Amino acid sequence: MFKGDLTRFSPGDLLSFLSHLNQEGVLTVNRADEGLNVHFQQGFVAAAHSEQADAKMLEALRAGGVISADQFTDLDQARRETGLPLRQILIDSGEVDLDEIQPTLIIGVHETIFQLFTWGSGDFQFNEVSLDQSAAGQMFDCTALTLDAARQVDEYLEFLRNIASENMVLFRTQAGQQAADCSDEVRYVLHEAGGEKTVRQVVTGGPFTSFATAKAMEEALQKKWFELRPGRNAAPEPVAEPIGEESLFLSYKRSTLKVLQAEGKQKQIGELIGYCRDNFDYFILFDFKQNSVVRSLRFQRDEEGRRLGVELPSPDCGLESDGTFRFVRESQVPFFGEAFDSPLLKALGEPAPVGDCAIIPLGGKGDKAYLLYVAADGAAQVPGPLHYLEMISWLIHSPHEGKQVQAAPVREAENTAPASAPGKTTAAEAMIAAVNELPPMPQVVSQVMELLSDPNSQRSDMIKALSRDPALVARLIRVSNSALYGRGEETTSLGQAVVRLGANTVRSLVMAASMRSLFPLDDTNTGVWGQALWQHAVECGLASRQVALATNYADPEEAFVAGVLHDMGKVVIL
Repeated sequence: MFKGDLTRFSPGDLLSFLSHLNQEGVLTVNRADEGLNVHFQQGFVAAAHSEQADAKMLEALRAGGVISADQFTDLDQARRETGLPLRQILIDSGEVDLDEIQPTLIIGVHETIFQLFTWGSGDFQFNEVSLDQSAAGQMFDCTALTLDAARQVDEYLEFLRNIASENMVLFRTQAGQQAADCSDEVRYVLHEAGGEKTVRQVVTGGPFTSFATAKAMEEALQKKWFELRPGRNAAPEPVAEPIGEESLFLSYKRSTLKVLQAEGKQKQIGELIGYCRDNFDYFILFDFKQNSVVRSLRFQRDEEGRRLGVELPSPDCGLESDGTFRFVRESQVPFFGEAFDSPLLKALGEPAPVGDCAIIPLGGKGDKAYLLYVAADGAAQVPGPLHYLEMISWLIHSPHEGKQVQAAPVREAENTAPASAPGKTTAAEAMIAAVNELPPMPQVVSQVMELLSDPNSQRSDMIKALSRDPALVARLIRVSNSALYGRGEETTSLGQAVVRLGANTVRSLVMAASMRSLFPLDDTNTGVWGQALWQHAVECGLASRQVALATNYADPEEAFVAGVLHDMGKVVIL
């Protein structure tokens, strides 16, 4: 496997080098949440794929009358459900004859190479794998593709410099409304110039390559058929955050890193209290011996905003009179929920709390225990300081150490975001929506591709390799149950999914998955955690299978899948 990053290996040099290797394989490039694949065969580019290119090809098929509106909807749904390259979907669905749509397929190749040349950074890797012949199309001379893409990108960047920003919005002029005798590309640009779409949205959308659309836009602009100006729907230019003004999320991130780097639990607790000092106006640190308060220290801001620590007098009651505090003390399970009428706080002479609050166990020794009480004004924001505090508390006290129980004052589903009002999205929903696909581990991708390319390999070997990666297991099972491949009976095991999809589709799925940003294979926290999560998932899958066998469960492979996938939420968070 050959790998590196585009900051040290320009796209042109990379494509030229790989073509001269004269080896069959696939180049995968990742940048942020974007990815693309370029397939090489006998020194030529045999196929190329990216989500943006596939979207353009699908639009081109509809605009050209090759597919109907209903077919477009079905194919687009299949593309979004499976993440497969459009070419593979067209083959499996049998909707069109590939020989008849070669011009459209060529658009996809040119668009993918153009995208690669516009990226100034990104990680790449080249794997030697055999290309499924049905996925190969017209052979492209790599040198010609490279020279053409380099020229197009230079002209495109010059166009962007002339218009100042790709976030400007297109407004069609009176002359543009009367324009006639123009190319299909210009007609598309004028159709989109309704004052709602930005330059970037028009260029990256539509049935033509980005370069062809940009040239049409340049032509129409010179003829004054539309004008560019800032619009309310345009994405604002990035503005540097003022120095010294940290957002709540950055405060949370900073505290999280400090907790992770702190040596020993006491220092971790100190960092958590530091987060409370920065983000809450009121909190109390309790020191208990058995059920009695030995010491309580209240932190509160004065009128000038200074943080003051005041030791409170010993109350005349203990934990036996306050069920919620006693619950946290005994169970060592944090409480996050609606503020409640607390006998303990009343005995301390503290005002009745309002809004939401938290009680966090901070450990202890013997009959001693420490609890932290935090109150937030009003209902907790989503996300807000109280939610971030809960996440930091997980690093000090794992919620899995005790069974989560809701005390009486807690609202229903206390530790989840509140149900969203119509038209609104909760933080959890937004987070899930932002995760398009989960990334596989590169070692697993390489091994699976090698097995798929070996005519002597056994299906069992491939299934064993695939089972080492939860992201691939989840993707294969999901796709096998999609509208394109589902056959009425739900697939619940990896083996069933592989049989239903077939080797060619599995190959395409694995390559499509490899386009996602990969967890780094270094010693950073993300790299270490990513690999540890993957290892843990495999071990749980194997253990679940053994439990299923020992208890005569009907489908041990279904149990294996459940074990592998049970912690996918942690991967999302990571």
